[in-house]
Amino acid sequence: MNKKHLIILCALFISSMHAQYNNKDGNRIGFFGGVNHMSVMGTNFDTKPGMGWTAGFQVRGNLYNDWSGVFGINFFESSFDIQGTNKFGGQEDVHYKMNGGQLKFLFSYNIIDNHLSFDIGPMLQFGDKLKIKENQEEIALNNTYLVAKDIVDITKINGNIFVGVSGGIKRVKVLLNYTYGVNNFMNKLNKDEFLYQQNNGEKFKGHYGMASAQLLVNL
Repeated sequence: MNKKHLIILCALFISSMHAQYNNKDGNRIGFFGGVNHMSVMGTNFDTKPGMGWTAGFQVRGNLYNDWSGVFGINFFESSFDIQGTNKFGGQEDVHYKMNGGQLKFLFSYNIIDNHLSFDIGPMLQFGDKLKIKENQEEIALNNTYLVAKDIVDITKINGNIFVGVSGGIKRVKVLLNYTYGVNNFMNKLNKDEFLYQQNNGEKFKGHYGMASAQLLVNL
């Protein structure tokens, strides 16, 4: 994580703590962790979903009647595979990892007060290049003239839509949610004319969907 990301995290955490202690009945800080399952859609490649993890914290505060606001930050590592051909002519899936952080700003409807809620809202995602193993960098990606390392420099900041439910008791809840990447996270690759030609003269297109389940513990 670079200095800018650390500053954002600290500012959000301090703000959350301030809200918590100014109105203990209306706001609550929670820490969570769990697993995610990522799929990539609309790409030029044959992809397979992969597993990863998600962890972070959030603060929930009352807004109006049965509505609450949720503000938080997630850290995550997710993965997916792209089908390729190794130097021996055998089929081999290239394992890509995506990691970074996500800022979420949600509206939450309390279906059953303190026990069940529906959450929806925007999420800002920031990260780095995709990660692959060194011994897979030269694997040829099927149906293109690209090798695995050619497509790691993706768009770093992406906008997501978050939909989920949270259920349990006041102190401990299970979070089930789905995040959809609105913008084309491979669009940065389209700015490189060489990569565009290696991709059969077709634009790179990709949107991710991430299903996640976490356990939340409220302070």
